Amino acid sequence: MRPSRILVVLMLLVAPHGVCAQQQAQPLSLTKQCYVPVDPRWTPQEKFVWKRVCIGNAANFNKEKGYGGQLDPKKPDGWPQNRVLRSAFLETILLTDPYRRALTRRGVVIIGARFTEAIDLEGAELQHRLGLTNSLIENDVDLRRLRSKYPIALEGSKVAGTLKANGLDLGANLLMRYGEFATMDFVTAHVGGQLILKGSKVTGKLNMSGLRVDDVLHIDEAELAEVDLIGVHVGEELALSRSKVTGKLSMVGLRVDNNLYMNKAEFAEVDLVSAYVSKELTLSGSKVTGKLNMNGLRVGTILNMNIAEFAEVELTGAVVRYLVLSGSKVTGELICYDMEVGQQVFMDDAVFGGPIDLRVAKIKGDLHLMGKFSENVDLTGAEIDGSLNLSSAQWSPDVTLSLRNAKIGLIPDLADDWAPKLDFDGLTYLDVGKADQFEHWFLKLDSYTPQPYDQLASVVEAQGESTLATAIRYSGRERERSQATSARRVGLTILKWVIGYGYYPERSVLWVFGLVVMGAVVLRVSGEGSRNGMPFGLAYSFDMLLPVIRLREKHYKIDLQTWARYYFYGQKIMGYVLAFFLVAALSGLAK
Repeated sequence: MRPSRILVVLMLLVAPHGVCAQQQAQPLSLTKQCYVPVDPRWTPQEKFVWKRVCIGNAANFNKEKGYGGQLDPKKPDGWPQNRVLRSAFLETILLTDPYRRALTRRGVVIIGARFTEAIDLEGAELQHRLGLTNSLIENDVDLRRLRSKYPIALEGSKVAGTLKANGLDLGANLLMRYGEFATMDFVTAHVGGQLILKGSKVTGKLNMSGLRVDDVLHIDEAELAEVDLIGVHVGEELALSRSKVTGKLSMVGLRVDNNLYMNKAEFAEVDLVSAYVSKELTLSGSKVTGKLNMNGLRVGTILNMNIAEFAEVELTGAVVRYLVLSGSKVTGELICYDMEVGQQVFMDDAVFGGPIDLRVAKIKGDLHLMGKFSENVDLTGAEIDGSLNLSSAQWSPDVTLSLRNAKIGLIPDLADDWAPKLDFDGLTYLDVGKADQFEHWFLKLDSYTPQPYDQLASVVEAQGESTLATAIRYSGRERERSQATSARRVGLTILKWVIGYGYYPERSVLWVFGLVVMGAVVLRVSGEGSRNGMPFGLAYSFDMLLPVIRLREKHYKIDLQTWARYYFYGQKIMGYVLAFFLVAALSGLAK
């Protein structure tokens, strides 16, 4: 036979098979009879299944007489042998003609069946819906590299072996509500619709690493051991609300294009490093007994962690729009180093048992530190464009709030609920509430540095309160004098009493008045006043005190003969000293 004729024959043989493979599902039977007979080699229960699914009905063992009534797959004891279906039977009706061609648009739906051997559909291409609901599967289910455009359901079923779905490519929903599974493997699988595990229990590892779900992924109200969602991409929302995960929940590199719900759930340890959530991530009402690691997390709107309990929380480098910890409890460390918040941070009515690290954080709105703090809060280098709110904050003794080199738009009243100890050297701000209680506020500093006093005085002065600004600067020099060494303290003391550190130069007038009067008294007591025709001596004393002022030339020709001359030597020196300090005060050199 010529090669061309051989090719034509092969094409004719292959063509019918290809046509059958692409044939559409049959409509529901009007006669309630299947036109494809059962295989005589099938068991009675398999024949029962075929007669039902062939005409578009579900094969429900729970309602058919002779199969033991309504049975719970999660209580496998007592399941009768006559419910057992073979994997080969299932594969035959799903994948082999003429049975596959005879299936209706409702596909294969079996309820309450029992499988004692592994269900093997690896690499298959299903042309119909498959539902094995409320069934007992005592071995593995192999869906690896299976392809289908139709839904698959294992709702209410128990799979005692491993559900293998590596590389699964499903263009519709995968429904596994309220089931019980030992181990599940969905590595690099794709589900084009919804993947639902709501209310299910997985006693072994749930591995979904690299999974892609185009619609929603619901694992809410579930009981889970170890869960791997590394690199998962969910097109809509991911729900883990009211679930309990006793092992590690790993979601490194997770991407959710809508919301991630983890409300009222219990977790042992959660890893959300470098995850991305387009809208809201909520842990409201949840409890995490181990570390909650969200380093590098990005959330488009709200990271809601209110009324929840956490052990240790890390948000280093995270980017969110709102951070809400209202009413929550964090027993360990809260690390928000280099975090960026587009709007507000709420910590009102929260309880923090460990330190809080907000160093170099950037908050575009307000920071509400209105909780209860047992250890230090560090805002070193942080930038808060809005206000710092400390209303009703409660601080344990010896707790320090560090604002070193921070930048804040508005700080609260200085009489507000500040921490017992403060470190705000280098802190800058644009506005302040009431500042009249500044002395108590500055006492919270461990040691004196000039910048905090200058910063507050500058802000207050810009508000038009120049008198208060001067008092603040004077208070700073007083604090400096109290902590200065002996030599430095003597110099500062002189500055204080002579010109008020340059802020109250009018004090020098008192010194002038005092020395002038003292000189007059010396003249009277020594007799030099009466001897030189100066019954009062005030003009002479004043002329001898201030070197830059000459009242009468006669005063400079008087030669005192008694000890009074030595006093006026000293008074003249004091005049030069007073003049020096006065010039320094007026020029600002003494400040």
